[in-house]
Amino acid sequence: MCISKEKDVEERGGSLSYLSLPMQEMRQHKTEVCRELYGVSSIRALNTSQRLQLAKALKARFNSSPKQVARLCGLIYSEVKNML
Repeated sequence: MCISKEKDVEERGGSLSYLSLPMQEMRQHKTEVCRELYGVSSIRALNTSQRLQLAKALKARFNSSPKQVARLCGLIYSEVKNML
């Protein structure tokens, strides 16, 4: 069993903060956050600005990469990379 303490992570330069969640897990979180913010369970009902807000929320909550959240939210990364 491996238990990491906060000071151990800090000693390693905070390397755990750079890890991202797998796409399957992020899909589940995407559905939850979408329901929470907009009351719908699918991003198909969202317009582009709502998808961008969803992407920002996912990035902030789960420390995901901009590419990952853009892909999850059906956005084109090259068009939104400066907005995330």
